[in-house]
Amino acid sequence: GDAETGVTVIHMTPRLDSGPCLAVRRTPIGSEETMAELEQRLSMLGVEAVQEAIEKLARWDRVSPIGEIQDQSQATKAPRLKKTDGAVDWNRSAEQIRNQVRAFKPWPATYTNWLRTGAEPLRILLDKVSIATVSNPDFQPGQVILADGKQLLVATGSGGLSIHALQPAGKRVMDIAEFLRGYPIRAGDRFGN
Repeated sequence: GDAETGVTVIHMTPRLDSGPCLAVRRTPIGSEETMAELEQRLSMLGVEAVQEAIEKLARWDRVSPIGEIQDQSQATKAPRLKKTDGAVDWNRSAEQIRNQVRAFKPWPATYTNWLRTGAEPLRILLDKVSIATVSNPDFQPGQVILADGKQLLVATGSGGLSIHALQPAGKRVMDIAEFLRGYPIRAGDRFGN
């Protein structure tokens, strides 16, 4: 994932997102920080940036250039998110899936299905996960490596993903120990979409 983000206040021009930058605030992204947590911090930085921009505009003579010209060669556009973007592709690396969970909390949320033997698949939202070292590379992506009552470890395309908290369809978020007491997941079971 990205290491840094920020907020920018630009002076409006006829072209979309092309005006000069009046104020910029950058901030590092915490290694476990979710979008919801980051959004709170960015809102506070946005207040500071707007205050700075208002002060600059109040002093502006409306003749001389204002702000810093944007380098259009560095411009990028973020894609519009869809609910389906939250689906876990277990062929991706554990790091990519962990970053997906962090980025899509609270929306569109990161989800997968527990492909239960002899029962309908159960939709599960992943709430808190971490990267785990896997000593046996023979597990397939999405396959449960370990479900011991306190830990749920799932194989990915590269490494393992330890699931600490999740939300079964129609239920509240629960830690993994509570989930495993009520749902009999075993090593070898599979997750997928």
